[in-house]
Amino acid sequence: MPRTYTGTSKKGYQDALDKAIASALRAAGGADRSIKWTVKSVSGAAGGIASATQTKVSIESTVE
Repeated sequence: MPRTYTGTSKKGYQDALDKAIASALRAAGGADRSIKWTVKSVSGAAGGIASATQTKVSIESTVE
């Protein structure tokens, strides 16, 4: 059954994606579990006085 995981980062898309995948792998459990994942959404914010940038990536994952 597919589940959704989200990663958020101030560094950018790749870091947010890596965090979402890491979260899905932790939830899968076991040392040699593998997952299949698909990006479901990407969103972010940028600008302001502090030049705040934030990227959020959501993936849907299933355990293999």
